[in-house]
Amino acid sequence: MATVDGSTFRALPGARSVIQWFGRVPRFHDAELFAHDVSPDAPGFLKLHSWTMTDRVDTSGVFVCENHAVVTFTFDRITALSLEDTDTDGIVGSLQVIALPGGSGRRVVWDNSWGVWGWVEGRGLSLELTPGEPSINA
Repeated sequence: MATVDGSTFRALPGARSVIQWFGRVPRFHDAELFAHDVSPDAPGFLKLHSWTMTDRVDTSGVFVCENHAVVTFTFDRITALSLEDTDTDGIVGSLQVIALPGGSGRRVVWDNSWGVWGWVEGRGLSLELTPGEPSINA
């Protein structure tokens, strides 16, 4: 699961603005999954704080990150899910969007380097990008 499935991702409503913001289909490596509301047979969402890491370092030797944004994955209806370590936010290792057989929906699946991980399936998946870092009340 090294990258987001580019063609499936590109076909999602809202993907164009996400791709334009990050300059490519994002991998979401090290993104923070900081909010989620997912239950079967209901609408739901996943919210990730992501950014672009540059090859520059600041005076402290830390990589400079740019293009901070919150990307919200919204399902009109969740049909199935499997999540682990749900008592904490998560740091994404990699994330992939997969088209389900017969056009029955999409699966968002991610592994972690810490915290919540798993997959969510549903219908009506769309993306929304909000520039900047998440607010405290997100």
